[in-house]
Amino acid sequence: MRARLWRLSIWLLVIVVALPLSSSAQGVVVLSFLTGANTNVALTPNVETLIWDFSVYPPASPNFQQGQHILAGAPAACTQPIDPSRCPDYWAVLVVLTPITIFNDSSRSGVVTMNVYSDNSYVYQHRITVAARSYVPISAGTLSLGYIMNSAPDIPMPVRVSVSATERMTVVRDTGQPSALLPGAPRAWGAMVELRPM
Repeated sequence: MRARLWRLSIWLLVIVVALPLSSSAQGVVVLSFLTGANTNVALTPNVETLIWDFSVYPPASPNFQQGQHILAGAPAACTQPIDPSRCPDYWAVLVVLTPITIFNDSSRSGVVTMNVYSDNSYVYQHRITVAARSYVPISAGTLSLGYIMNSAPDIPMPVRVSVSATERMTVVRDTGQPSALLPGAPRAWGAMVELRPM
């Protein structure tokens, strides 16, 4: 009986040693593209207005630090020289946009259309109806924009978001006012991007 348990222990040890450590590979990378001191944006009826415009580079790109985000530097597994077993070439791009508050300044209800563009052949679109003199949030949720590659470090995933309205409306994004509950904490406007290794 003891000999059988000893052989089982040896096999378990071999299996554990043969398995790669999951912590050695780069996991999900979360970026936060935030800005402050923004002003409200007046929407001219039936005119598409750009409200977000930024680019997401792959983790091993020299341009990875472009934009304000929460990482102090490139992911440890994706620094030069690149080890493909720890930092894969392909990265899926997921984006979560800050919900946008729309105020209808006019005396009639109107329709608001939000478009999300990237380098894909399709465009995400979200549409809501806003009653006269009303505030309504609009949110696209989590969007998959395709992928970026470490082997193409100079080719980012562009993120372009526009809003149009059928009536006179305002995109409420004033982040210049101080926060009452957290003095000194700036109000932010922006988006979260999640890069997932493929």
